[in-house]
Amino acid sequence: MNTYSVNLLYSNTSGTVTAIVTDDSGLNYNVLDTGGGTLLVEDLPSNYTGTITATLTDATNCTETLVITPVTCNCPTIPTPANPADAFICAGDAPVALCVDNPGAGYSIQWYDAATGGALLATGACYTPTAAGTAYAVVVEDVNGCSSGAAVAVTLTQGTAISITEAAGVCSSDLQTYDVPLNISGGAAPYTVTSGSLTVVNNGGGSYTVSGIPSGTPATVNVTDANGCLQSITLTSVNCACASVPAPANPADAFICAGDVPVALSVTSPGAGYTINWYNVPAGGTPLGSGTAYTPTAPGTYYAEAVEDLSGCVSARIAVTLTQGTPIVITDNGSACAADLTTYDITVAVTGGAEPYTFDPGAYTVTPIFDAWVIEDVPSGTPVVLNLTDANGCTASLDLGVTTCNCAAVPAPVNPVNGAYCQGSAPAALSVAAPAAGYVIQWYNTATGGTPLATGNTYTPATAGTYYAEALETATGCVSTRIAVTLTVTLLPAAPAAASPAPYCEGAVITALTATGSGGTLTWYSDAGLTTVAGTGNSLLPATPATGSLVSYWVAETNNGCQGNATQVTVSVIVCNCTPPAPPVLTVNSLSICEGEDTPQFTATAQAGTEVRWYFGGTLAGTGSTFVPVQAGTYTVTAYDTAQACESTPVNATFELLPQPVAGFTLSDATCVGDAQTITFTGNASGSAVYNWNFGAGATPAIASGPGSHSVTWGTPGIKTVSLLIDDNGCTDTLELVIAVSDMNAGIEPAQIFVNPGQSTVLTVTASSGLGTVLNYAWSPDAGCNDCASVTVTPTESVTTYTVTVTDEYGCAAVASATLNLVYKNQVLIPNAFSPNNDGVNDVFRLTGYNISEVELHIYNRWGEEVFFNSAANMTQGWNGEYKGKQQEIGVYVYYALVTFADGTTETLKGNITLVR
Repeated sequence: MNTYSVNLLYSNTSGTVTAIVTDDSGLNYNVLDTGGGTLLVEDLPSNYTGTITATLTDATNCTETLVITPVTCNCPTIPTPANPADAFICAGDAPVALCVDNPGAGYSIQWYDAATGGALLATGACYTPTAAGTAYAVVVEDVNGCSSGAAVAVTLTQGTAISITEAAGVCSSDLQTYDVPLNISGGAAPYTVTSGSLTVVNNGGGSYTVSGIPSGTPATVNVTDANGCLQSITLTSVNCACASVPAPANPADAFICAGDVPVALSVTSPGAGYTINWYNVPAGGTPLGSGTAYTPTAPGTYYAEAVEDLSGCVSARIAVTLTQGTPIVITDNGSACAADLTTYDITVAVTGGAEPYTFDPGAYTVTPIFDAWVIEDVPSGTPVVLNLTDANGCTASLDLGVTTCNCAAVPAPVNPVNGAYCQGSAPAALSVAAPAAGYVIQWYNTATGGTPLATGNTYTPATAGTYYAEALETATGCVSTRIAVTLTVTLLPAAPAAASPAPYCEGAVITALTATGSGGTLTWYSDAGLTTVAGTGNSLLPATPATGSLVSYWVAETNNGCQGNATQVTVSVIVCNCTPPAPPVLTVNSLSICEGEDTPQFTATAQAGTEVRWYFGGTLAGTGSTFVPVQAGTYTVTAYDTAQACESTPVNATFELLPQPVAGFTLSDATCVGDAQTITFTGNASGSAVYNWNFGAGATPAIASGPGSHSVTWGTPGIKTVSLLIDDNGCTDTLELVIAVSDMNAGIEPAQIFVNPGQSTVLTVTASSGLGTVLNYAWSPDAGCNDCASVTVTPTESVTTYTVTVTDEYGCAAVASATLNLVYKNQVLIPNAFSPNNDGVNDVFRLTGYNISEVELHIYNRWGEEVFFNSAANMTQGWNGEYKGKQQEIGVYVYYALVTFADGTTETLKGNITLVR
């Protein structure tokens, strides 16, 4: 009851009557001529809510249209499937059947992959799916195809896999048995854990211990979860009777430079009767190789153990490491000419490898300046190649080119000629003129820097864009400023809208053909190659073809000198007592593919007794219901009645070959958080292409459209992926590039401190980089230590601010500062004991302090005798415990001091000092 049929009755017609029945969606329905002026329309959809239209045409091309009234075919109420039975399987098990009750005679069960709609999976009361999930069952009445209103969900659930992890076995004190700890996860708790007659202890939290396993004997553990799923493991046997096995000795680590192939690691065997096995884990694992030497496939830490051949007992493993250095990167930071223009200096930055670096710049001197190096006094016009060796003996080299310092102003190229070309055509050449003889033109795609793309007065780029020309003076190597020259691509206009008229009867008046464009110039051609112009404008009066033949014309639009695709129209004259067949019906009227894709085929359906003919440019290109086009353009399709030698009205089939876009853009290797990066599109696409940019996590903006350029910043550090997807009329291309985004933070402790004149303090930098591992420190003013994270400073000014700039290997920097203030305080410091025993510690009694200009010091023994006197500005002088060249006895002495400060004030001090030995 899902479809119905309708009889159409007709009269007052001439010749054969044909009918086309279609609905709103363009679907055609089958029509049978049952004779007697009756047509039967079959398989119309029941309960259809749209409009179904029948168009009848007789032999004289007279037509009549009728809207068919829809018919509602109501289904009875169908019961839903009963007793749905869900099912469960363990991880790794094959799926089992899902079932509902059999609905009885006259009904069937159908299984689907969705509650409504979806794909039919199977029929029958039971269905075995290919994987866990939910299927939907409905009851279908066999006679009328009516189904139950609601689908019943039936689910096959699969449990998660049970995971059993064993730890190293532990021998008992009598070495007769050993225990193995286990950790169990996955599946469904609680677990039932057994191991034959052995004892298994549940420690809680998925931890178990299998106890009492006989030494040297493996044990099998079975774990059953709450769903009845089983997982087993055979534990690694432990030989508790093994004596201590000596470990390998003399591990020889190795080092390789970045890019070098791995070299061998080695150890020494304990002696005869032992075999060395190598692993990549400190315990467990699978042997990677054997022997005293092993060459790994990659850097890392490896482990060697000795196996006693006779007993199979093993030693503890020792670690041996293969280390690979980081790549050495030399960056040319530019050159600077000397004032006399006879020499120049080159500044380079070096990252990676291991400091200190050894430079070989040829005959020139290399001087370090903070985190850079300067190659000094290179003669003007002399090229330099810098070779570098790091502390590990790894090398790198960079050709620094040549700088000419005595260049006079070089005239720029003149007479720039921009270029333009039509979409789909080869790009046009750009040109400039050299300023004079002795100059060569160099072309770039950047206003400054970059690598030359070509030389010569003309250059033909691969894609549209702005390019730059500079003049190179061949005698000196000096260059001019660059001038911009632009290549523009003009989009092709669409094919004009035009239709072929119905065939004319013999002797009828031929009327003008018409076409509509988008505002450009319309040109009519009489050949498919568009070489012979038949006329211009929106209309053309065609020539009258001979009876039984046709004439084709092609109309194309031109905008800005670019001509688009042509539309073919055909004029034909027929003998009207010949009844032309109905035009063929194309499955699709147009096909388009992207460059490089397989060419599809057109399919046409024609009435019985006719032949489908395919024309291109007025020439028969093929026959049959299917046709594969060989070139882009408009094909004419007709139905040819071989019995009457009549041909139908033509229909057009258009085949379009769409250009394939190219996603391309420039992106730096690294940047810093908050720094703007300009991302420039360098690919190729038409003006109607859609650009989808994604700049990665933390980017502002996060996404963008259009070719750009785009200015992007990142707010968080990390390795960011920038992607571009171009959709050009359904043809797509994608490109992904990565950029390292780093960030620096720095602070100084203490940030502010007050010290006395002459007092030193330690400033310590705390710094972190978002990505970097190598930090460089530059202090201002000079703190006495180049590239140090901690410095000791002694300020001499009232207020001194020390600033440190911390830079990582990505060039990201942070600045921190600390302020030191001098406190001008009059103060005297006097010890209460000293020990003149020549041990170098406290051998002299003297006064110290701040802002002291002179000290007058008297010392008396217990009898009041003066044993020392000194008056001087030199505070390093004091009493050494002697009087008249003799050491004085241990005891208490009295001091008296008159101190004069720098500001002229004085202070009198007295007290006791103890002499000890």
